[in-house]
Amino acid sequence: MDYEEWMSAPDSIMWHIERDPVLRSTITMIWFLDTEPDPDRLDRTLRLTVARIPRLRQRVVDDGVGISTPRWITDEDFRLEDHVTEHDLADGSDAEIFQTASRLHTEPFDRQRPLWEVHVFHGLAGGRAAVVCKLHHSIADGMGLVRMTGALIQKDRDSPIPDPDEELVDIGPAPRRPHVVDAVARRVTSDARLAAQVGVAAARTAAGIVTNRSSAREARATASSVGRMLAPANTPLSPVMTERSQRYQLTWLEVPLAEMKEAGARLGASLNDLFVAGTVGGIDRYHAAHGAPASKLRMTMPISIRAADDSTAGNQFVPARFVLDAGIDDPAARLRRYQAALAAVRAEPGMSVFSQVSEVIDRLGPRLATGVVSGMMKAVDVTVSNVPGARRPNYFAGARVDRVVPYGPCAGSAVNVTLYSYDGICTIGITADEAAVPDPEVLTRCIDEGLHEVLDLAAR
Repeated sequence: MDYEEWMSAPDSIMWHIERDPVLRSTITMIWFLDTEPDPDRLDRTLRLTVARIPRLRQRVVDDGVGISTPRWITDEDFRLEDHVTEHDLADGSDAEIFQTASRLHTEPFDRQRPLWEVHVFHGLAGGRAAVVCKLHHSIADGMGLVRMTGALIQKDRDSPIPDPDEELVDIGPAPRRPHVVDAVARRVTSDARLAAQVGVAAARTAAGIVTNRSSAREARATASSVGRMLAPANTPLSPVMTERSQRYQLTWLEVPLAEMKEAGARLGASLNDLFVAGTVGGIDRYHAAHGAPASKLRMTMPISIRAADDSTAGNQFVPARFVLDAGIDDPAARLRRYQAALAAVRAEPGMSVFSQVSEVIDRLGPRLATGVVSGMMKAVDVTVSNVPGARRPNYFAGARVDRVVPYGPCAGSAVNVTLYSYDGICTIGITADEAAVPDPEVLTRCIDEGLHEVLDLAAR
C-alpha cells in the first residue's frame, strides 16, 4: 500500500472530532481460531505485519489549531509489546470474549502512540483461541483494513512466514524540524491545489464549491445535494434510541452467504439491499417491542469511492446520510422502497465533490469542524456498512480463522450494524450505544428476525 505523510481532509476530520468522545472512530474485529496459535509463528507474524505496514509504526502529530492536517511520523519509541497483549480467559466462554471486546472497543487509544492494538485470548472452550484487533478509523476504511490485515494471515496452517527484517518497509525517521514549520508549508501547498481544482472562491466556503460546475442546472443540483449532506439534525428520529454515551455493547449474528446471494438473485436485489431492508425491519421490530413505533429513521451508510487499483492507505468513502421511511410491515414493499432510496443516495451529485467539501470543513479548525460534524452525526439512528472479505479460510499463526466478527464505530449514532462476508458466511456485528440500546440482545434478535423475513421472500 501507499502511505501518505499527511492525513487527507476526511481522515483529519475523523481525528479531530474525537474532541467529542461520543464521536470516536474505533474499528474492532474478532477472529475466532480453531486452535491455539503457535507462539513462535505468532511472534513472527506480528513482527512481519509491523515490518510490512509502516502505518503501524507511526503516530499522529497535530499542530492543535488546524494550520494543516495532522501528520503521520515514525514513533521513535515504538515497541511491539506496547500494542500486543495476551490474556488467559477465566471461564473459556465465547461470551467472555464479547464482554471483554465490548470494554476494549469503548476504551480510547493512547494518542501519543500508533493507533492499534492486538489482544490474543487463550483458553477458549474446545482448545480454541481468539484474537481481537482494534484500530483507529483514520488508519483505514473497511476495504483498506481488509488489505492491511492481509499481512496477518497465511494461506494454510504451515505456510512459511518470511523474515520480518527482510520485509521491512522503511519510511525513514521522524522529522527534526518543528511540526508547525512543515504544517505552514503543507497548508500553502494544499490551498494552491484546492484553488486549482475548484477556483479561489471555492476554497473559502462549501457553497462556493458548487459555483464552478459546467451548467446552472448541475450547479443547483450539486448545491442542493451538498446542503443535504451538511444539514444539521438536532434530534434522532427514533422515539426509543434517543440517548448517547461513551459505552458500547457488542453482539453478533450470522447468515449463510449463499442464502443471501440466492435470495438476491430471485428478488432482483443486491446483497446490500437485502441487508438494509432486513436491518431496518429488525429495528422496526425493536421499536414495536418497546411500544413506540418509528415513522422514519435517519441512516448513515459509507459508500466506497476506492478504485480497484487504489492502494492508498486511509479512507476512501463518502458517509452518506439519509432518511428512510420506517414501519413498512410488508417486507416486499420495504425492499422495493429501500432499493429505490439507496439507488438515489448513490446518485447524489454531492458525492463528486465530497473531498473538496471535506477540505473546506477541515479548514474551519478542529473546534468548529467538530461542531459541524457533531450536528450531522449525533442524530443518526443507525449506521450500516457492508465489507466483503476472503472467500476461503485464512490462517493465523498456525490456526484456522473460523469466524470473523466486525464492529464499526457508532460515531454519534445509536447503533452500528456491519456485515462482513468470510468463507461463505455473512457475519453481522452490532455495536450498540448502551444509553440508546440498554437491551442489545433484544435488538440483535429483532435484526435477525428482520433479515430472515426478507430472505423468506425468495421462498414464496
